[in-house]
Amino acid sequence: QIAAETEHGLIVGLDVTSTGADQPSLEPMAKQVEQRTGRAPARVLADGGFFSHASVTALTRAGIEVLIPPPKPKKDRDRNAPAPRDTDEVTALRRRIAQEANQARYRERARWIEWVNAGWRNRAWRQVAVRGRHKVLMLARWQAMAHNLTCILRADCLRTVFGLPVPQRD
Repeated sequence: QIAAETEHGLIVGLDVTSTGADQPSLEPMAKQVEQRTGRAPARVLADGGFFSHASVTALTRAGIEVLIPPPKPKKDRDRNAPAPRDTDEVTALRRRIAQEANQARYRERARWIEWVNAGWRNRAWRQVAVRGRHKVLMLARWQAMAHNLTCILRADCLRTVFGLPVPQRD
């Protein structure tokens, strides 16, 4: 699992799990981002695989704007129409995600996270030749550092994201 900020594409959260589902990863990733950056994310953009009523409710109650498309209903029902078991937070998400402005914001997700994923594939991250979560996590951290260093060298990230002076290039 990877979390990237949407201004420069820096990876701000990373984890390796053996779970096949994405749903349980959303809340822990938001907490990890808060621990690493010192502040909770203002908004979470994630693909529909991360949607769960519990996560949407918990993150919204924590003051984080959640933009995750709800799953397509099995019956002839609008995916953005409230469902009987929806919490107030999930109902509000359904209304938000139906708005064109929020759909445009949601499309930012693909722009940033798919770019991160493509960079990893370009650095030969397809299959992992080690076993064990800790070893895979170490390789993933190396990939994240390579990605972030590339971002920093390409952009003025030091000053704008971290408030640090930007080294002068010769």
